[in-house]
Amino acid sequence: MIELLVATMVLAIAVLIGLPELRHFYIRLQMETYVLDLSSSISKTRYEAIKRGLDTVVKADWTNRRFYMFLDQPVFDASGARTDTPWVFTPGEDEFLYGFLLPKDVEFASPAGLDAVEGLSDPVGADVMEDRVAIFMSDGSVQDVGSFRLGDPRTNFVQVAFNPQATGRVRLEKWDCVNHRWLDRADRWDWYTKAQSGC
Repeated sequence: MIELLVATMVLAIAVLIGLPELRHFYIRLQMETYVLDLSSSISKTRYEAIKRGLDTVVKADWTNRRFYMFLDQPVFDASGARTDTPWVFTPGEDEFLYGFLLPKDVEFASPAGLDAVEGLSDPVGADVMEDRVAIFMSDGSVQDVGSFRLGDPRTNFVQVAFNPQATGRVRLEKWDCVNHRWLDRADRWDWYTKAQSGC
């Protein structure tokens, strides 16, 4: 009986110690898996622009907490003038390619002092961060360099960056709260278990 009680206590202590780490591991895995899948689909969207000879667009939909990608199919009238709004998704005209809902603990967010969307193109022309999109041209280049940024409650920030302009390369980078800089995938990414001050 005493052995059973001791074994139960040891197991309870192990669970108390391990559960926070298990949750941290789950959140990290969730964020990493999401941005890797997103990056892969964005690269496929770029290849679709090259293959079809039409522009493709990556849009962060803040209202519905998702990203979506589409092929921008231009619509012309009899005189040859374009009648749709370029790079704005029009159901029934443009072709939806991919969509990704944000995971539960992930938001459009950025480190202090930075915007959740940097650079990129604004097809509406209102210069509103939420309207900005990444546009891949038919030659594979990106119209404007920039990035979309995501974060979790523990101040882990990841950005999907489009740079250089000529190649439209898609890069994943993580914010280093200690040195205040973006780290490439080749660098070691530290994942924070609690919110970092000044980040």
